Amino acid sequence: MNNNTNSTPAPVTLSVILDRSGSMMSIADDIVDGFNALLANQRTQPGEVFVTLAQFDTEDPFELLIDAVPLREVTDMERDWYQPRGGTPLYDAIGRLLSHIDASPLASKDTIDHVVVVVTDGQENASREFDRKQVSDLIKRRSDDGWVFIYLGSEFESYADAHDISVSAANARSWDKSEYGTRDMMDKVSSSLTSHRRKSRYQRRQGKDDFYGDGGER
Repeated sequence: MNNNTNSTPAPVTLSVILDRSGSMMSIADDIVDGFNALLANQRTQPGEVFVTLAQFDTEDPFELLIDAVPLREVTDMERDWYQPRGGTPLYDAIGRLLSHIDASPLASKDTIDHVVVVVTDGQENASREFDRKQVSDLIKRRSDDGWVFIYLGSEFESYADAHDISVSAANARSWDKSEYGTRDMMDKVSSSLTSHRRKSRYQRRQGKDDFYGDGGER
């Protein structure tokens, strides 16, 4: 298998699901600014990325904002798109996102690698369509196919929550719910994504359960 990093890197899909529950209100500006900084950083890197962005709460468990758009065509997220409210149907949001990706034309292309990022400040409390086991099975099956899943929660329980849905411990992070903490969380995702994009497909698969490259340092 070719693991030459000098060849043109394979395209990547970046799919981000944002918690829009009411408890995110205090950092709403920071979430938007952090995501836009991630986009800005990734635009400077070589290679092709397709971006999907969705958000969730009890009023709408899956609101699609950007749908598999080439990064060069993606405009910045606007603040009025993100209005925190309601509860946290986390399992429904993840389940719907993965179902949506499966239905996308990009899902059938075996030349594209997938990175899925979950951002939340709390635990599941409102899902009706998907339960923990269903989501865990969906993630495990795709992880076995080489997909990368990152779980970002603002509580220390995030590591256990990630484990419960088959996200590797090294791909889970607990972030501080503050302006600095939110920006730092997004910056670290962007830095690791840059490294991931530069790798060969073989290397990406070898490191899919250690996205940050630090073995899960907390």
